[in-house]
Amino acid sequence: MATPKCGRDPKESIALMNEFMAIPDENYRKAKIDLYLRRYDKALVNLSLCDDRLDEMIQLICDRNLYLDAIRFFHMNDERYSTDNRSSLIWNCYGEYLLKKKYHQESGLAYRRANNFSSAMKMF
Repeated sequence: MATPKCGRDPKESIALMNEFMAIPDENYRKAKIDLYLRRYDKALVNLSLCDDRLDEMIQLICDRNLYLDAIRFFHMNDERYSTDNRSSLIWNCYGEYLLKKKYHQESGLAYRRANNFSSAMKMF
């Protein structure tokens, strides 16, 4: 899986494979492999399946500007995530990103989707 693409001698990659295999959660293991291979969109999907990795998923979204990918993914899987606040967190981070880029009106819309009405009002 990751060994042929890592560009290492198979003997050198044993430590890397052991590190991945030591991760007990299969979805988190897949996410770490995808991160290593720089497949960030796939890592996002696998991290979303790990209920206890929300902070790491939000960090990945913010670091790699995966806002639109995350919004599409959570919108398509709305019934699974209807009870948690992942969508609101992603929209809020996207609003902050748009504010940094000086897209005030779009930022306000993103804040509104995140139910962050006080920040949304400041943008309009």
